[in-house]
Amino acid sequence: MLRSNPAAEASLTLLVPLVGLLMVLPITDHALVRTSLFITAEFMLAFVELVMDAIPGILLRLNETVLDGAPALVGSFPAWFPSPLWDQHLSGDFLWFIAEVADIPVLIILFLRWNRTDRHEAKQLDELSDEQMAALTAEHLRRAP
Repeated sequence: MLRSNPAAEASLTLLVPLVGLLMVLPITDHALVRTSLFITAEFMLAFVELVMDAIPGILLRLNETVLDGAPALVGSFPAWFPSPLWDQHLSGDFLWFIAEVADIPVLIILFLRWNRTDRHEAKQLDELSDEQMAALTAEHLRRAP
């Protein structure tokens, strides 16, 4: 298990947030101009990722057996200390909550960028004359299968 190896645990503690940051950084780049279709695909992938983030937390929450293979702690504990199963359920609740809350800012950034790009594309089309729009429409219809 990775948790029992101190070097693996420390590297995962650094590696997992770094990989997450590398996945989110391209979303914040305002220099690249992307089409609304590209941003729509990005938005849909982020939404699927939002749902996928919830799966580990849901599985921990709904499982009625303790999944942790670590040895049980020995000694006396306060009355409020959770049982291993209750602790697993709480961990699943926290994991589910944190995963969903972390995805909300990403979805908001994507939605704002999608809105800005759509307004920009609509403005470009509005500035076209009737003849230019007719030429674009004819070109589009010629390419249609």
